[in-house]
Amino acid sequence: MNSTNKTLADDVSMSIVSALVLIMLIVPTPTSYADNQGSAMTDKPNILMSTDAVDQSSAGKVLETLTWQEVGRVRFSVLFWKVYDSRLLTLTGDYDEDSYPKQLEITYLRDIDKQDLVDNTEKQWQHLNYSAEQYQEYLPWLAEVWPDIKKGQQLSIVVDQDTSQFYFNGQAIGSARSRVFGDMFLAIWLSPNTSEPKLRAELIGQPTKSASKARSTNKGASE
Repeated sequence: MNSTNKTLADDVSMSIVSALVLIMLIVPTPTSYADNQGSAMTDKPNILMSTDAVDQSSAGKVLETLTWQEVGRVRFSVLFWKVYDSRLLTLTGDYDEDSYPKQLEITYLRDIDKQDLVDNTEKQWQHLNYSAEQYQEYLPWLAEVWPDIKKGQQLSIVVDQDTSQFYFNGQAIGSARSRVFGDMFLAIWLSPNTSEPKLRAELIGQPTKSASKARSTNKGASE
């Protein structure tokens, strides 16, 4: 190879090397799927759950247009401590597991820290045999949406076909754009496997015989 051809070959090689270096600078280094997922979770807001003010305002207007009828109500106490009063409401006043919308309304009778609410919710989901994969993503969101509760304040949830909406003292505070979350949350009270079957019976309008007898006795005494 003469000197002219050698020089030309060297120039071509240098051009190729320079092009490869330029490509490496422009094209990002490939990352694993897990890395991409982590980046997406950091940079991209979760479209499933929202605390957007516009969403909450619209939800409040929707709630006001509905006429709710009470299905049942019950007080939850632990020993001598009154914890909350709860009511289940539907548009017909009847409970049907597959009918929507449903509203669960809870009026607290003592101060409760929001982290205690989140922790107790997780414990109840564990009692119902939900896996961590099913509920884990909701816990940080609940800690963000729920306030610390003072005695006399009210927390409620409305579950519709495709949305689950929380309200605090009648004001919308957060929504999950999925019925799955709402069904999981209501299951704490309404599932046949709930940890409080007597509360469930009262809420869905099928009180136990002892509860019905107590109510009849109280009614007779007041007349």
